[in-house]
Amino acid sequence: MKPVVKYIYSADIDNVESYYPTEEKFCIHFRAIIGPDNGDESEESIDFEICSTKWLEYECHSWGITSGSDRLFVLNYDYSVIKKKITSLVESCEGENWEHCCRQIVKFGLWEFENYRE
Repeated sequence: MKPVVKYIYSADIDNVESYYPTEEKFCIHFRAIIGPDNGDESEESIDFEICSTKWLEYECHSWGITSGSDRLFVLNYDYSVIKKKITSLVESCEGENWEHCCRQIVKFGLWEFENYRE
């Protein structure tokens, strides 16, 4: 089984494709809606923060350190590059079942059920 990206959006931006940041320093929340490649219509979300290297520099300068496995860093905002990278990361995962796939995805994004316990 493999996950596929159904769509990507940001609640912080009206139109992710035409958006242009007003500052070089930015960190924007994105959500990828994913599902299995077997035709199942179920969906789950994986969250990412897309941050500029200027933002990273500012955070490290201000606090001395920063962290986050859900962050991807870019020199400039380019939605086509962001979409391609998120899609590549998600679709590179493969597993015997859906949970196994999602356990791989949490290496670089926040799965909505990551800390879920029955």
